[in-house]
Amino acid sequence: MVVTGSVRWVPCVSRPSTGSWSGFKGRVPAYLRSLGDAYHNWGRALYLSEAWNDAFESYTQALSIRRGLAGGATDADVAMTLQHLASVERMRNNPREAVRLIDESIELWTRIDRFSLERAKAVNNRGVILHRAVGDLPGAERDCLDALRALEPRLGADDLSVATTYANLGDLLRELGRLADAEAAQSQALALRRRRLGAPHAQAVRPEQELGRA
Repeated sequence: MVVTGSVRWVPCVSRPSTGSWSGFKGRVPAYLRSLGDAYHNWGRALYLSEAWNDAFESYTQALSIRRGLAGGATDADVAMTLQHLASVERMRNNPREAVRLIDESIELWTRIDRFSLERAKAVNNRGVILHRAVGDLPGAERDCLDALRALEPRLGADDLSVATTYANLGDLLRELGRLADAEAAQSQALALRRRRLGAPHAQAVRPEQELGRA
């Protein structure tokens, strides 16, 4: 479903009466965390509906709230919203801003856990943006290889995320003129998909995908 109109959604926020404020005050962090989650989840729904500008606004609200709650530079919620916001900026044709946002996300994931799946997905997604939107093929290759080094041991060789990253790698290697390497990467991607999906569906998975995006 595509949202064709301008979608506006603002969570209802009302300050309690003066008499009840002291009791409510201690629950503010939990309340704001729920509000940040709501904005993030609505941003995801808007993204999936291809309402890019509205998704941008919702994710921006989520990021503002989550930054205020983080209390430090290693908050996973902040990293996740940055990662999703980068995907929105890519779709809004702002690739440089998308790279800046995902760079910050990767920095946070690295501080949290350098070997986490979320960091690997963010690195893969940066590679997609560098490849398709920025044209930095060597940078995209580094990110694809970095993502594969993390994804394969953690997910196993038969995981579709691994297959997608191999397909992305093969695509950009072809553009770099390294045809033998490109063929090897694409063959690996196809073999993984055949094992997971069966031969009739192996080529149905679209290459050049971001992983776990908004």
